[in-house]
Amino acid sequence: MQLAARLIWTLALLSLTLASAAAEAAKLYRWTDADGNVHYSDKIPVEASGQGRTELNKRGLEIDQVAPAKTKEEFEKERALELLRKEQEALILEQKKKDRALLRSYRSEGDIVMARDGKLAAIDTSKKVIESNIRLTKTRLDDMQRRAAVLERQGKPLGKDLESGIETTWKRLEQEYAGLVTRERDKDAVREEYDGYLERFRRLKNIRGDQEQAGALPDKAPELETVATCQGGASCDGAWRRAKAYRALHSTTAAQISADTIVTSMPPGDDTDISITVSRLKLGGGDEEQLFLDVQCKQTPVGNEFCHGDKAEAVRQGFRPFLSQ
Repeated sequence: MQLAARLIWTLALLSLTLASAAAEAAKLYRWTDADGNVHYSDKIPVEASGQGRTELNKRGLEIDQVAPAKTKEEFEKERALELLRKEQEALILEQKKKDRALLRSYRSEGDIVMARDGKLAAIDTSKKVIESNIRLTKTRLDDMQRRAAVLERQGKPLGKDLESGIETTWKRLEQEYAGLVTRERDKDAVREEYDGYLERFRRLKNIRGDQEQAGALPDKAPELETVATCQGGASCDGAWRRAKAYRALHSTTAAQISADTIVTSMPPGDDTDISITVSRLKLGGGDEEQLFLDVQCKQTPVGNEFCHGDKAEAVRQGFRPFLSQ
């Protein structure tokens, strides 16, 4: 009885092994070599192991795909793109943090205006104190200079205390005037800061959507054609304006986040949507800045194919020429 059971088990195991071997033998691979020739075989030769290939079943239907091995340039580009996307993510998170703080702090535009006017009034009060000090300092200086003039007419020395007092008072007066100029600059800074708050508050009330942008698939070119470098100041300001215009021109989805250093589009909804993010980044020290364009397509087989097609590629390649116009 045991012998019969063992024989049945052995036969079953042998059948499974033969079926597996038959299934393995039924596999067929298709690949294209470096010269563009298409090959079919049930085994992948060593020299073609790095090529992309398609696995077919015994009916010739596609059941799996293996991407080609990445080149050194492609790996380097992926690392560069990953760094830029991390910078973008940090900008997005920082901007959302600021937006939440803004909306928690102010319920209306009137609240922002009231806070601005309160700060301006506080600076004006500080200015009045400085102006009062300036008047007192000038009176003290005038008194010391009159005494010094009398002594000079009498041919007498001024004395160290008087000389030191005049010098010290002059320096104090200079400092007080400098403080007055600083307060005027502070007022300009407050106006600029709260004008920004007002503009951002209005945008947040009109633009909806908090979804994070997903990273786009890296394209095949080794060069980062979606990065433009500028040297700060008016040059970068102009390039940044053109970068935002380029996003608006080529993105098929509406704006999602619009801030001073980053503008994103809503995620793609269709297979042929192009969602674009542009950002203004400073990855190192100095004045150099980098303007980065990231293209996102829908994460579907059709969307991925579209993202590597002519239309999406034209958007990537047109970025830097557009900025240099």
